[in-house]
Amino acid sequence: MANSKKKNMWLTTVDNPFNPFTQFDDWYDWDMKMGYDTCGRISRIAPTSDENLTEYENDELINQAIMSILDQFNDEFYKLVFEEQVVSTN
Repeated sequence: MANSKKKNMWLTTVDNPFNPFTQFDDWYDWDMKMGYDTCGRISRIAPTSDENLTEYENDELINQAIMSILDQFNDEFYKLVFEEQVVSTN
């Protein structure tokens, strides 16, 4: 059995003090309290589907939406954060 690293990314605002990977509830509460609705913004751009698309395809659509938002705001309001996970492969 081999292990590989999978790097997840997520979008956050530069002023949000919480980590969306380890403190999601606090991160989400802050984001909504400030009126940003980052998850909603991503959802409106990424046409994901649990019924018609694979997990990989959904992840790609979300990543594309995140990059589109970063381009729109010129990295001044939003930033990327990353989480690495060890994934076992057979």
